[in-house]
Amino acid sequence: MKKSAILSILMLLFALLSACKKETTQGPDLNLNASLSIQNFIVGSVQGVINDTLNTVNLIYPFGQDRSALKPIIELPEGAVVSPASGATVNLTKPVTYQVTNGNIFKKYTVTATEQQAIISFKVAGDFALIDNNTRTITGMVPSGTDLTHLEPVIKMAEGAKINPAGKVFDFSNPVIFQITQNGTTIDYSVSITTPENVAFLSTAISPSALTDPDEKAAWTWLKSTNPEASFLSFNDIKAGNVNLGAFTVIWWHNDQTQGLPSMATDPAVLSALKAYYKNGGSFLLTTFGAFYVEALGIVPSGKGPNNGFGDPRGNQWIEPSYEWGISFKGHESHPAFDGLTLTADKAYATAYLLSAGTYRLNHTAQWYIPDWGGYGTTAAWRAQTGGVDLGGTEGDENRTTAVTMAEFTRTDAHGAAIVICGGSYDWYSEANPGNASDQPANTDLTNIQRLTSNVLKYLSK
Repeated sequence: MKKSAILSILMLLFALLSACKKETTQGPDLNLNASLSIQNFIVGSVQGVINDTLNTVNLIYPFGQDRSALKPIIELPEGAVVSPASGATVNLTKPVTYQVTNGNIFKKYTVTATEQQAIISFKVAGDFALIDNNTRTITGMVPSGTDLTHLEPVIKMAEGAKINPAGKVFDFSNPVIFQITQNGTTIDYSVSITTPENVAFLSTAISPSALTDPDEKAAWTWLKSTNPEASFLSFNDIKAGNVNLGAFTVIWWHNDQTQGLPSMATDPAVLSALKAYYKNGGSFLLTTFGAFYVEALGIVPSGKGPNNGFGDPRGNQWIEPSYEWGISFKGHESHPAFDGLTLTADKAYATAYLLSAGTYRLNHTAQWYIPDWGGYGTTAAWRAQTGGVDLGGTEGDENRTTAVTMAEFTRTDAHGAAIVICGGSYDWYSEANPGNASDQPANTDLTNIQRLTSNVLKYLSK
């Protein structure tokens, strides 16, 4: 072979090897020093106060101004983006989380818009009432035995604000409407003053200090803070006969631990005592996995308890990044259980969110599934077979044709009443991010859970 031919072959092989050589590309540099601080946050004429230590933005709005559809303008450092975007419409009647991203890193801010105070304090019988400017309600509790028909509130108003009527004695046996005026805006507030319900918080723990489940602890802490006369009731005390169940108008069991009923709940002595309490007119509130107790207590016929129970085990938290969970109650809008709940504007039917997007939680559910393998086929059939009233379903189930997540079993001459709340959105404790314990976003819809529970306890106590 000629030397020129050999040289040509070698050159061809070199070219082929060069073409097959893998190219090495370098990704973007990891920059941990990029700025993530919001530089300016403004909505119309309202300037946000930015705190980069607490990662918060606070705005104060004039009394009565709508905060449900605002378009904040946000100034960011070079290269940064924010979600929701600058100019995007947000509902600031509750806190909203904004995430600033710059290159490889991000930072979250909690944005809160509060209203200028018109009512500084509202005091009745020496106790301060709770002022809720979002729902325009004032709620207070006075000691047992207080005469609600003859109370004179002590009201402190902000400078320039007025209340009508003022300086009088009122009958608070029913809610009283007050008109609050500030800066030319007048808004009605409904004031409800009550005495404590005789509520017992039922638990497998022997005492409040022995509670280990975070969800149950949060529920008990809330109950005791809002109803100082509430009692802690253990299954062991019932078994031992150490408690007079007739002293309670409502027994609330919030079971967040196990789908299967614990053995102490089905102990013959315990069941006998609780069934007698129900037969004598006592009422039950059964929530989350406590819903499974309806069959053992004889509230529903045999085999007609919740048929669709599931839940993530403790420690397997998960997050729904984009959607809020809640309860729909079309047709029951006037039921006292739903009084004062903050309704969502994105549904054409009555719906209240209980669990905000971005909240870590355990999805514990004990609902009645209606179609197909659920065994009922229709909601009407469910009513006929269980004897219940389908008060609520999931937030996307307008007519409760898929699942019943809140049910009422009404009082009769033969027994008391019972209400069951068993959807996955009824969650008292916001879990921490399993990958970052310092990241524990709060459930901004928790006030709806609290109000729903308070309403039910009052309703069952009557």
